[in-house]
Amino acid sequence: SIRWLREAGFDLRDQRADGSQFGFEAAGGRLRGHIDGVIVAGPPIGVRWPALWEHKALNAKSWSDLVKRGLRLSKPVYFAQVQLYMAYMELDVALFTCLNKDTQELHHEQVGFVPHVAQGLSDKAAEIIRAA
Repeated sequence: SIRWLREAGFDLRDQRADGSQFGFEAAGGRLRGHIDGVIVAGPPIGVRWPALWEHKALNAKSWSDLVKRGLRLSKPVYFAQVQLYMAYMELDVALFTCLNKDTQELHHEQVGFVPHVAQGLSDKAAEIIRAA
């Protein structure tokens, strides 16, 4: 998927200059994540750059449900992950790419940042960390 996006004219960065993966860390390292990449520029498709880029591969049934219902309803765990990543990476939008493992079809979905969702997830993570 990275190669395909780059060949389509997207400036997709999937690692830092030193070769390490982009990511974030909070709560003394107890809350952290690594993103698939950041698109810093690209064709005019209605997405503001820079944008978080996240990629998943799903079987045909799960992929079809995602296409039909959208990320938020179909895959709430992935939606939550994208919201947290946008919050900690200070990005307003994500391009979520999903590969159908059975047919190789791609689905792309623009996902906007929802601050109250990200804050709620971050607060919940902090509560869990405190309880542990």
